[in-house]
Amino acid sequence: MTDQPVIHTYRLYHRLLSYSRDVRATSAQEACEKLGWLIGDVWVSCLGPAKHPSELPPERMKGE
Repeated sequence: MTDQPVIHTYRLYHRLLSYSRDVRATSAQEACEKLGWLIGDVWVSCLGPAKHPSELPPERMKGE
């Protein structure tokens, strides 16, 4: 049995764009890379881990 990495939901707020996104990833760095954002330009909040991706809310844009 192989251990799978724990997936977290990260809320990223881009300080220069005044824009936020919720992203599922194994790290804050990976979440930023998925959006093409530099981690130094964002504030990061970890909303929590999930044991399985099906337990996570769908990715969405803030304000939807």
